[in-house]
Amino acid sequence: MTRPSRTVYMDGVFDLFHMGHLHAIEQCAALGDHVIIGVTGDKDATGYKRRPIISETDRTNIVKSLKLVDNVVCPCPLVVTNEFMNEWGIDLVVHG
Repeated sequence: MTRPSRTVYMDGVFDLFHMGHLHAIEQCAALGDHVIIGVTGDKDATGYKRRPIISETDRTNIVKSLKLVDNVVCPCPLVVTNEFMNEWGIDLVVHG
């Protein structure tokens, strides 16, 4: 019996992308068949952390280049709502 397809979502700032980011995305990918990654926009990152060193466009392109990632949302919402999950067909939200 095959299990239904599962879409997994994880988000982050992903500034100065490093091995920890990659490992988190790999763990996320292991939980499903379709991986959506949210990249926090510059404005939101500045508001709750600090101004990113790498632009949201470049951070998005870095994440998009990963073979494990099927889709990227940027800017992603700070709060994942049921409406957002339904819009993107997300079954599981991963938080690192």
